Amino acid sequence: MLKNLLVHVPSERLIRPVVDAATSLAVSCAAHLDAVSIGYETTNIGLAVEGGAAVAAVFEIEQERALARANAALAVFETEARNAGITYKLQALTSAPVEAAASVSASARLHDLTVVLQPEPERDTFDNTIPQEILFQSGGPVLFIPYTHKGPFVSKCIGIAWDGNRLAARALRDAAPFLTRAQAITIISINEAEVPPEASATAVSAHLARHGLTARIERMSANRADIQPAILSIAADNGLDLIVMGGYGHLRLQERILGGVTRGMLQSMTVPTLMSHDSRTLGESGGWKSNLLAPLLCAGLRGRASSCRSVASAARAIATGASAFTTLRPSGHLITNAWTIGQFGIATISIADGPPCRMRIEPRSWR
Repeated sequence: MLKNLLVHVPSERLIRPVVDAATSLAVSCAAHLDAVSIGYETTNIGLAVEGGAAVAAVFEIEQERALARANAALAVFETEARNAGITYKLQALTSAPVEAAASVSASARLHDLTVVLQPEPERDTFDNTIPQEILFQSGGPVLFIPYTHKGPFVSKCIGIAWDGNRLAARALRDAAPFLTRAQAITIISINEAEVPPEASATAVSAHLARHGLTARIERMSANRADIQPAILSIAADNGLDLIVMGGYGHLRLQERILGGVTRGMLQSMTVPTLMSHDSRTLGESGGWKSNLLAPLLCAGLRGRASSCRSVASAARAIATGASAFTTLRPSGHLITNAWTIGQFGIATISIADGPPCRMRIEPRSWR
């Protein structure tokens, strides 16, 4: 049963699709809905600024602006939640994306389902990164709503993308609350010749039948590059409202590498898609700070010298056990650690006469 839901409300993107979908889902399930929005602190400052007080003032202003963006997004959600008559709770966060993703993902672990907006490749915002990190960090199902979605969320016709894999099985179990209420279920069997007989589409159909559910099977054979377009084609032909699939990905040094089908679906989603991921594929911790966001010395920031000639060499140094972060010391500034997230970086700066501050590092700042 879905009784405790979480929705991530973007502060830097269009929010209507995910707000409408989440509130309508809460109404249909008579569920409580928590809403969280993140105002990102991403101020860019030069390292030559003299005095910690001046730098701290810059970040205080940015924090206020970030909080205002988050509250504005939640105000739109609150209006819809009140009109829908659901119980809800609001949470506005202001932090760097590193901390925000960890916080939201931790919260998602105690919710039955998290609703997020599909990333939008054309938009340069951390709101594109947070949803997939919730998928990989939360340990629970995530419902991606296309950014082109309009109106309430419905799940009368459901397609199960099935390849016999462990993550597909996880998604199947996580989708049970939707499947029990569906009017039509289609099992999209992918390259069944490669699937063990015990986990075939026929076996899935039998499993669902024991729960009183009837499903039809559509079999397809495709190379890896054609799987995602074929799934969407079947979805269109069968009028599917919801696709259920495993969310695949792994880590390589500090970068998250999405599986080809998962990446393609996140880029070209046409209907809401429920994804599930098992954190065991990330190793024991599966968290940003131990994997995706391993500390990196931000080499050559703003053209200044550092002890490592590149971000890659810093990563290699850390991988081999290096732990010193004593670089970049112009005007009393010391970068104590840095993290990468997507195409950006986040650095924590210790200043001789002021508190630690965060700053955003653009790729052009790297060498």
